[in-house]
Amino acid sequence: MEGLEPSLLMPSHGPVGGMEFIPPYRTFLTTIRDRTTAAKKAGRTVDEATADITAELSGRYPDPMRLGWAVKAAHAELQ
Repeated sequence: MEGLEPSLLMPSHGPVGGMEFIPPYRTFLTTIRDRTTAAKKAGRTVDEATADITAELSGRYPDPMRLGWAVKAAHAELQ
């Protein structure tokens, strides 16, 4: 996405913006992927991983529903 250098980004939820949206989204997705990978390697179920990661990150990313969806999606991709 960054390589395309868009002047305008329209996320599915939230305000319209520019390139400044990309780094925080990258950080969010990388964090979810890394935490979910670690939880899966530790033998945590998808529900356990979702609860653990949501509790851990809810102060940094205040939408627990979105956190849960992201963890479940990452867990499914790791299958």
